Amino acid sequence: ETIKGIKLADTIKILGGSAFINSESIEIIVTGAGLKTIEEFAITHCPNLKQLKLNDGLEIIEAGGITLNDNLKELYIPATVAYGGYVPADGTTIICEAGSPAEQFAIDNGFDYKLK
Repeated sequence: ETIKGIKLADTIKILGGSAFINSESIEIIVTGAGLKTIEEFAITHCPNLKQLKLNDGLEIIEAGGITLNDNLKELYIPATVAYGGYVPADGTTIICEAGSPAEQFAIDNGFDYKLK
């Protein structure tokens, strides 16, 4: 209940499903360089999450892997993410690279986005 920030070790390759579901105190999560997959609902309904720093090299965000985080205003999705199961909250802008799968995902689903 009192942890405000999490920095994942570079050796973690998979962030398991529901890892941070309903984590009310967390304000920042930084993923390590080795993370490849974020499983279903891993970062979900964290009402005070303000920053989520995803690593380049991340490949998969499973369905609902990042969703319902109302205070997250910007979400950078690395160009290496081939599949994205993220649903930004109202008011969240996806930050992505031109021509990336994240840009196409934002366009296809009508999400606000800006290019990095």
